[in-house]
Amino acid sequence: MNRFRLSILCVLVFFSFSIIAQQAANPIVVIDYMRVTNDHNGKYLDVEQNVWKPMHQAKVDQGELLGWYLFDVSFTGTDSEYHYATIRIYEDMSKLEAPFGDMETVFKEVHPEVDMEETMEMTTGSRDLIYSHVLSGWEQFMDPSATAPPKVVQMVFFDTPEGEGGAYRDVEREVWHPMHKKEIELGKRVGWTGLILQSPFGEVTPYDHIAVDMFKDWAQFSAPRTEGLFKMVHPNANWADVTAKTRKVQDVHKIEVWRMIDYVTANPAMANTGNED
Repeated sequence: MNRFRLSILCVLVFFSFSIIAQQAANPIVVIDYMRVTNDHNGKYLDVEQNVWKPMHQAKVDQGELLGWYLFDVSFTGTDSEYHYATIRIYEDMSKLEAPFGDMETVFKEVHPEVDMEETMEMTTGSRDLIYSHVLSGWEQFMDPSATAPPKVVQMVFFDTPEGEGGAYRDVEREVWHPMHKKEIELGKRVGWTGLILQSPFGEVTPYDHIAVDMFKDWAQFSAPRTEGLFKMVHPNANWADVTAKTRKVQDVHKIEVWRMIDYVTANPAMANTGNED
């Protein structure tokens, strides 16, 4: 696998999709990355929220989909690879056998007075689908008092050396998860989730895991991190040893901040669907 190395250590303050955490033990996550030009922003959001969101809600109502989420990728420009991302959550891989097999039927039920062919042309004209990646969840935990998905999330993409994926996950569980959970207790975040890339895999992708950090809002995201957290959680551990152990099993590719725009979900605790602006 190609290595896109950053000469920094990320302290893995990622995000936990409450989105994901309460819906399935090991969910399947499909991320679609969208490039949208400035003059098409309004058109793209209109299509996603007024055409596709009700259709995703129908799939949730059928029990075929656990949730759909629309994100703006922050701090992008005209030369950015993508500007928006959508996430679909499925209970297991079997749900991907034909996720849009009944699209025409669902479309006619949800939009009986709308021409489907024109709508598909409007969709493709509003954005470029850069690529779709399929991932699976391997660990998740969140603030049990959360009643809505996060408004701000941090996505950390990284690569593990060949054969070291399990070692990376062990380090996460042993060292970083207790720290993330302490920050949840302190109101500094609302959860954490780890994802493993399933497809595509190999030379075509510069990462094999995503760790995700979830924040209630921008104020929580931008607040100073907890001073002395490491010693608070691991009073007998050595920071240099922990950082060396972490570096050995992961290489950070990139870190992005995403802002949630809208969602639908089957999660009863997150049942109030709507615009999250």
